[in-house]
Amino acid sequence: MFRVLVFLSLVFSLSAQELKDPAAGHSYHGGAFNEGPRQAARLLGGTGIVEFDVTTKSETSRQFFLQGLGQLHGFWYFEAERSFRQAALTDDEFAMSYWGMAVANIGNEKRARDFLSKAYEFKGGISEREKMYLDSFAARVGLPTEEKELAKFRTEKLSFKPKKDKKSRCGAYVKGLEKIILKYPEDIEAKALLVMNLWANARQGHPINSHVAVDSLANEVLAKQPLHPVHHYRIHLWDKKKPDQALNSAALGGQGSPSIAHMWHMPGHIYSRLHRFADAVWQQEASARTDHRHMMRDLVLPDQIHNFSHNNEWLIRNLINLGDVDRAYSLARNMYELPRHPKYNSLKKGSSNYGRQRLFQLLNTFELWETAISIKDTPYLEATDVRKEQVKRLRLLGRAYYSLKKFKEGDTIAEELKNLQKIIIKEAVNAHEKKLKEKEGKRQKELAEAKKKGERAKDAKPEKAKEEVAEVKKKDEKSKKEEKRKNTKLEEETADALKEMAIVKLLGTEGSSEKLKSFKDLSGIDKWLQTQVHLALKENDKALKLSEKAYKDNKNEVVFMARHILTLNTLAKKDEAKKVFAELRKVSEFTKLSVKPFTDLAVIAKAFSYPQDWRLPMKESTDLGRRPKVNSLGPFRWQPVKADSWVLPNSYGDLVDFSKLNRG
Repeated sequence: MFRVLVFLSLVFSLSAQELKDPAAGHSYHGGAFNEGPRQAARLLGGTGIVEFDVTTKSETSRQFFLQGLGQLHGFWYFEAERSFRQAALTDDEFAMSYWGMAVANIGNEKRARDFLSKAYEFKGGISEREKMYLDSFAARVGLPTEEKELAKFRTEKLSFKPKKDKKSRCGAYVKGLEKIILKYPEDIEAKALLVMNLWANARQGHPINSHVAVDSLANEVLAKQPLHPVHHYRIHLWDKKKPDQALNSAALGGQGSPSIAHMWHMPGHIYSRLHRFADAVWQQEASARTDHRHMMRDLVLPDQIHNFSHNNEWLIRNLINLGDVDRAYSLARNMYELPRHPKYNSLKKGSSNYGRQRLFQLLNTFELWETAISIKDTPYLEATDVRKEQVKRLRLLGRAYYSLKKFKEGDTIAEELKNLQKIIIKEAVNAHEKKLKEKEGKRQKELAEAKKKGERAKDAKPEKAKEEVAEVKKKDEKSKKEEKRKNTKLEEETADALKEMAIVKLLGTEGSSEKLKSFKDLSGIDKWLQTQVHLALKENDKALKLSEKAYKDNKNEVVFMARHILTLNTLAKKDEAKKVFAELRKVSEFTKLSVKPFTDLAVIAKAFSYPQDWRLPMKESTDLGRRPKVNSLGPFRWQPVKADSWVLPNSYGDLVDFSKLNRG
């Protein structure tokens, strides 16, 4: 009875709003908390060395805050929010923990504003510096900061719209961070955030007027803390400008934040730009393994980490650049196998999309035609209802069958693609006609309004009224002349696919040179295939020009080097072929020699007196910092976590052992 009375007293002490139960699975703390991580955070270690004085009554909260800040610097937003939530759990009046949640949602301003408005509830007990952090980010997301306006926001947040546009708000955030630095010149976190936003704001219409000036600010941070995660931002800053400027950050980024996968990934940008693909692969593999370990350990869906699929697909591309076929194939399949989620991962986005893209690239690049045919009816290469994907699939299979001289099967695929082409054209025509109908309705409405306007003005200014109606008619006629339907990109891709398949068929048929001449336009088909057509037609200059361009544009990529050697050899340019072959040997340690185009090099290698395995060990780079053993960071492939074993009675009272169930 006593417990009931205590419970009732608690109930009646709550407000009507608090008594209103949220929907199942929703949070009592507000809509912003309904999404995001729900499991408790752990102190991971290795999330970056950061400095930030915060006002909190809990040492545990402070530690989780610092962890979240390091995760923010590493763009590990999902886990950063988890850390900040944990900080708020042990100190629910910790204003800066809500600031952290807001910054972790920089890509979702609605949630960011909700979190930040919560921070302002506790601003009375924080330092002036912390208030400046709140105000600067409030300017970034357009949250009002006056008490009266904040109260209005909290009641009308669904209809709330920031007063300033995004470009202006991004500029205001930079100014706010600059104010913090001017008042607190030792605050390296404000400097790091300013570096990040000066770089990021270039995409919002604020160009970087001096990369050197921004870099100088980053170096002020590193002078105080050499392993600070500002290395991440230096890599972004120089990535597309002058990548060798960030080589020191590439060597230290992952080492400074080893628990954050993205911090291992980012140096891969620099090494890729510099055509150091083996070094790039190491970084991206370290990132993949770190992510896989974390996700499998903490039961996080792979694509909940927003930059996970970006890293893994880039890793596959760099494995392709090295000719490391088996590992590229394994990882591409793994990406396609990952759990689907409508929000994160489907054939149109996320790992499944990237995995399938890279699988197509791999099969085409190394001419793995038998492999393609063997998996055509498996989930990896099955038919889909996505038109673009189906065109790519049929294009690959048609090329595979014709390359293997299985002309009957190739003709079947070509016929299937022609039927799909008719559907694609019909859908495009229908879409165009629908658009025309909508335009016609708009035209008639404009003309009717012009006539009404003309009727009203007729007595006062009849000439002007006639001019207005005539102007609408003139505009209408001009619009009609421009309404000729253009082929859609998908229609063009389908036509190119059919052209490519026809050419592959002819190349595999004796005495087909004359028919090949009928293809005046080779655009839209594979460049290596174009080179082969020119060679078959004895158009040697054209073949050499294409081959040289591919070789020069794709420096140190083994496939393009091998193809160029084959072209040079066909054209009897032996000395040049040997020179390129010598270059290839130095970067091919990981290349699989039993696939094309490398199988075709065997005869040439013998003529040059190279051994059967002509690959040479790659020269080890000396500017990489101290790297751990890559397999110590986690598994190469993601796999579902094994459930704990259990024994339970079924409805008949018989004991069922989980380990003995058939789970195939």
